[in-house]
Amino acid sequence: MKSGHILRGLGMALIMTGMALGQENRSLKGGGGPWPAPVPGWREPAPGEHPRLLFRKEQLAELRARAQTPEGQAILKRLRVVLDGKDGTALPPKLGVKGAIAEDRAGPLSEAPDGEVLTYSHPAGYGFLYQMTGDRKFAELGRRAMDLILEGYRDRDARYSFRKPHGALRAGPTLGWVALGYDLCYDGWDDAYRRKVASEIANYNEGKWMSLEELARGARQFPGSNHWGMQVGGAALALLAIKNDPGVDMAKLSPLLDVNAKAMIRNVTEGFGDGGFFAEGDGTGSMASHIAYLPALQAWRVAGGKDFVTPRPNAQWTYLKWFFLTVPSGDPNNLRADFPERGGYPHNIWARR
Repeated sequence: MKSGHILRGLGMALIMTGMALGQENRSLKGGGGPWPAPVPGWREPAPGEHPRLLFRKEQLAELRARAQTPEGQAILKRLRVVLDGKDGTALPPKLGVKGAIAEDRAGPLSEAPDGEVLTYSHPAGYGFLYQMTGDRKFAELGRRAMDLILEGYRDRDARYSFRKPHGALRAGPTLGWVALGYDLCYDGWDDAYRRKVASEIANYNEGKWMSLEELARGARQFPGSNHWGMQVGGAALALLAIKNDPGVDMAKLSPLLDVNAKAMIRNVTEGFGDGGFFAEGDGTGSMASHIAYLPALQAWRVAGGKDFVTPRPNAQWTYLKWFFLTVPSGDPNNLRADFPERGGYPHNIWARR
């Protein structure tokens, strides 16, 4: 799955922010308490307070310290490479196609080298560098990338686009990762531009099944489909990113947060089993869990004060199972790993070996 290849770098940064950053140790046994559970000591983000989805401003010092470790340096180096093929200080040299596409195909640019073509996750990638360095040039790069995305340039995988994506499956993660770019770049933008992007997110509606309202509840398909987690996870990121921000109509959005919270649970009860087995198999399950849903679990905890992970084993196994089912090849000259190829899209399972 080639879309949003910044996930290869920023996705590793999710590890650095930690699904466990500042959190207590967890038990896989689960419990009988409320689901989602309230986050102890959680504080509601103030209007206009960012970042808020993956981490809060008070955690920046710890993150920047981690960024100085050998592992942190490797993660940031990888992120810079996937932004522009070099050091992350420029836009990628190529843009995807602009406007609607006629068929469900990734297109020839999907195999382009890392950093060569703009993706929907570029604003988030630049925004993360802005947070790690404090250098406003990265927020400005995020703005320039955002302008192109809002103008209608498609991802290097042409099925993904903020404008006229190819169905709700593609709309969800595109909307969610654009919202993450908004969150991470927010402090580096002027008020008028913040309001413009917040309005684009709040009023998102790119056709049938592709409004923010429909994505929030998972209106297209069902939890046992790889489509569901992509939709509800992306909508969660969008709703939590703009919650209570200047110019946002919370009378409209507050009910969607309640609807989305229920949809988040349905993904891991009706789609995934208690041990992480997915109805359609593992390759499709990687789409339902990792691309938008996994960041949304963190966002609900950090920005929404709701913990979907600790009270039950369900969400935990959607990511832990990949470690337990992976068998290293044992060949030092071939670092690929083997994984049971169950269900559709087996190429997704270790596409990033």
